[in-house]
Amino acid sequence: MHPQAYRYSAQIVWNQLQHIAEVLDKNELPGWNTAGIGSDFDGTIKPLPGLWSAEALPLLATELVTLSSAYLKKNKLRMSENQK
Repeated sequence: MHPQAYRYSAQIVWNQLQHIAEVLDKNELPGWNTAGIGSDFDGTIKPLPGLWSAEALPLLATELVTLSSAYLKKNKLRMSENQK
């Protein structure tokens, strides 16, 4: 799979994680320990590009670390616990 496919899919996943963290942060709740990504793809009719199985999760994790690091450098979240 082309690296751009992983980046595209990671961005879609990251958008969801970021939204969850921001909503929880606004409500003064921990934002990073509530969402999980697993390998249970049952029922997924059309997986995101490059994420056909759990084998892709390490590549997804690498991209998510890059995206989250860039986000946290902006320091947008209020709670200090969520800025890590």
